[in-house]
Amino acid sequence: MKLPATIADRVIEAIASLDPATGGPADRYGVAQRAFPLLADVGGCCLLRPDGEFLQIAWDTSEDSPTVLGTIPLAALVVGAERFPWLRELVPVRSPQAIDCQTCAGTGKIRRGEVSGILCGDCSVLGWVVPDSDPSRPRFEIGQTVTVVLNERNRTPHTGTIRAFMWHHQLQRWHYFLDEDGKAISKRYAAEDLFPVA
Repeated sequence: MKLPATIADRVIEAIASLDPATGGPADRYGVAQRAFPLLADVGGCCLLRPDGEFLQIAWDTSEDSPTVLGTIPLAALVVGAERFPWLRELVPVRSPQAIDCQTCAGTGKIRRGEVSGILCGDCSVLGWVVPDSDPSRPRFEIGQTVTVVLNERNRTPHTGTIRAFMWHHQLQRWHYFLDEDGKAISKRYAAEDLFPVA
């Protein structure tokens, strides 16, 4: 992702303010990777570099071996923008066609048993989704470049082109199949799992 210069400068400032001695492991990894932590959970953290590159680091791995994400981790970006409003211009703007996410009732967070505040993977914490405006037509076209939205269902980053789509009669929705670097990805994706790449 190409960051606007003003955001890149803010990321640089935020990295300079990290304190590995008192800020915890996310700050330590951020200093080591010259990246700003957006989201940390029990498994690790997601970070943003000033050049727009996103990293993911698991707590049980070396701080020198991050995974460079080829897709935009939308949930991490939304959570980061909640804490740091200067990131908001990177978050997708709700379109007039969007509807509240049914899973989280438009809040971006869900409750499981006694545990509340769990990030909603169905809407990537946005609180809204864009339904297929015309179910008779797929939202994406064959050959269109898309990136996979990382969430509870999609943990592997992919950016590729739509190679095929099919209508799922039982679920009443389109499913999409991708090619990445000339290789077919076997998983099928719903429209809300994909984000168009300009």
